[in-house]
Amino acid sequence: MMKIGVFYFSGSGVTEKYAELMKDQLVVKKCNVELVNITSLLSREQHFSFENYDGAIFGFPVYIGFAPRVINDWISLQKGNNKPCGMFFTYGGGASGFSHYHTQQLLKEAGFDVLFSAEFLGPHTFNIGGWKVCMDRPNEQDIDTAKKYVDLLFEAFDKKTGVALSINKPLGYEEVIKGYLEMPPRKERWITNPVRVAESCSMCRTCEQECPTGAFDAETGLSDPEKCIECMHCIFMCSDKVVKVPKEVENIYPIFLERYKVSEEIIKNKESLIFQ
Repeated sequence: MMKIGVFYFSGSGVTEKYAELMKDQLVVKKCNVELVNITSLLSREQHFSFENYDGAIFGFPVYIGFAPRVINDWISLQKGNNKPCGMFFTYGGGASGFSHYHTQQLLKEAGFDVLFSAEFLGPHTFNIGGWKVCMDRPNEQDIDTAKKYVDLLFEAFDKKTGVALSINKPLGYEEVIKGYLEMPPRKERWITNPVRVAESCSMCRTCEQECPTGAFDAETGLSDPEKCIECMHCIFMCSDKVVKVPKEVENIYPIFLERYKVSEEIIKNKESLIFQ
């Protein structure tokens, strides 16, 4: 029986849904599947021995063209021991950007043999602030693509016949990655930094404990703009529903459309894809 690890980061729950779907598909195929949530800061401090797996699947959201910075850092600390793996990315209708190429490079440097990649549509993270992007995703096409992706990975892991994925370096990558790596932390709070908006808080501290970067302070009810990656995980995890972002987040929706050169019609017609 093959043992497969599905490692995922999921601030809003979208990537988690795809990871769970993949686990279910692999269990049907009689695989021993370990679903590993590496969203919280504490979870990524654990030691993972990839020697115990026959294959691994990595799933991450796309934040402005890349997997989250904390995930890029985490990958660089792992030891793949030449294990075969697949990666997938979720995004809310903009673009997957440089995520496929950049993450593959990091996984290769960490010693993994990357065989496949995929990208899947899901509700945009900023829907929590009033946007209405990809509200009906995943749809049938997304789910079918995810299942086909699992079939490809299963066969490659089982027969050990996978061919290393070849992704050409995207145009403009060198310039963009230089700016990405040298981007200074934000010092001032902005409208996309979550904040507690009511005093009727049970102080369960889930917001603080589950924050992927240790940015949220349960005492002050504020996220540190220098650490916050705007994943909105604290909002989705708040059982009291008192952590939010201002309504002004709705006003930056036109900027999103302009940045990615998309329209609502283009987003509606986007499909999930597999790269092999």
